Amino acid sequence: MKQWLTEENLAATAEYLSACQNMEMFSSLWEIYKKPVIIAAIERLTADKRDQINQWFIQLDDGGKSTIPNLKSKIV
Repeated sequence: MKQWLTEENLAATAEYLSACQNMEMFSSLWEIYKKPVIIAAIERLTADKRDQINQWFIQLDDGGKSTIPNLKSKIV
């Protein structure tokens, strides 16, 4: 997991998250990347982008059945 949490990988993941224009794009990244990497990268985004991703996550979360229960608190 350490190799996924390098500065270079976190910066790249944050860049990909910033480029997400819709829920489908975020959903693809959520499926591809390791969840701790996404959570760490989200912290690097602007507040507006974090808010947007939080909304997409809630929509994808299927009624609060997240596999990572604390994600909502991490990205707000």
